[in-house]
Amino acid sequence: MKRLLANCTLIDGLGGSPVSNAQVLVFDDRIERTATGAIGELARDIEVVDLDGGFLLPGFCSTHVHLGDRWPAPESPDEPVEERTIRAGRNAMDALRCGITSMRSLGEDAFIDVAWRNAFEQGIYTGPTIRAAGNALIAPGGQAHFMRRNIGVRGVEEVRKEVSRQLEHGVDCIKLMTTAGETIDEGMAFGELQFTSEEIRAVVETAHAAGKSVCTHTGTSEGVKQAVEAGVDCIEHGYVIDQQAVDLLVEHEVFLTPTLSVTHNEDFYDRTGMAESQRERFRRIRGRHDESLRLAYEAGVKIACGADINPVGYCTLSEIELMVECGMSEGDAITAATSTSARAIGVGDERGVIAEGRIADFVVLDGNPLEDIRNVRTARLVIKSGELVEPSLFGANDAIWDVLQCP
Repeated sequence: MKRLLANCTLIDGLGGSPVSNAQVLVFDDRIERTATGAIGELARDIEVVDLDGGFLLPGFCSTHVHLGDRWPAPESPDEPVEERTIRAGRNAMDALRCGITSMRSLGEDAFIDVAWRNAFEQGIYTGPTIRAAGNALIAPGGQAHFMRRNIGVRGVEEVRKEVSRQLEHGVDCIKLMTTAGETIDEGMAFGELQFTSEEIRAVVETAHAAGKSVCTHTGTSEGVKQAVEAGVDCIEHGYVIDQQAVDLLVEHEVFLTPTLSVTHNEDFYDRTGMAESQRERFRRIRGRHDESLRLAYEAGVKIACGADINPVGYCTLSEIELMVECGMSEGDAITAATSTSARAIGVGDERGVIAEGRIADFVVLDGNPLEDIRNVRTARLVIKSGELVEPSLFGANDAIWDVLQCP
């Protein structure tokens, strides 16, 4: 069917000037036409949706989620996988209602993320577009070794074999954990390199040969340099990085997801009852995290948006706000959370931008986020692949927090 979205201000996701009195014609799941003012004579079968002066943006994209995680302890070793599966799906569907129409899962148990990706793509449920990484690869006994979703591997041949196994299960990308000690693993040296460069290159070569991307948890300059020189596509975190590392990111056109929420989101700490000792570990690197983002932003690194904590909906919106608090402009934060993030996860050819021929993924806001970034929380309507979705104004409904809280 055809649907006309009328009477709105259009923010395209590419950093262009807002377009007032915009009209967007959608045919089934795609944008057929955009125009200013009247779009011409309409056929009788076109449904007109008056957006009443709202702000129409591409749906937001989160590049770093763990759908099944609870907090303050992400995993419970004795929890049945069925329970985690249900929670993961609820988290994803709730995020869609907050305006997050695409996301990349970077480490999940039992290929839960692959299963939910397939369920949403097949229309069994209405949910966001997911790009799934399946199990993250770690060094034996290394970063986050206490999480059963992470697979310990050592040596080039073993690494290639495990990447191939992940690909056989249908993953869209490969996740590595190449440094340790920054936030959750006490007793490990800060920024300790966990893989050899040869092992990382083996991951990249195997994944790229299959047309899949590679991203890595890397907290420090040395980790960034090692990973970028080995050919990875995206750096996750980059808590403490220097100008040389930043220059490499620019030279090799590697994306950076700074995950500011990990070290900055005090409201998240409070709501999840996080222990003071853990909060202090995060706070200790907060200032250096700010400086790392500033260096990357000023140098023109391709900055994407992902929070790494749950609920995905609330935390993604918080991450967008934090980008501005830490020095990015409102327009650049919106671009980071739409077109840049869509490109980072591999869906940028069809999503993340409002343009003719693209998939019709939108969020309609009551307030202008370019004037006040907190308006990302004012969703009045979400549209996923051309279909209307009832929005959820985060803060009004605390049920998802209960679902994601450790018992």
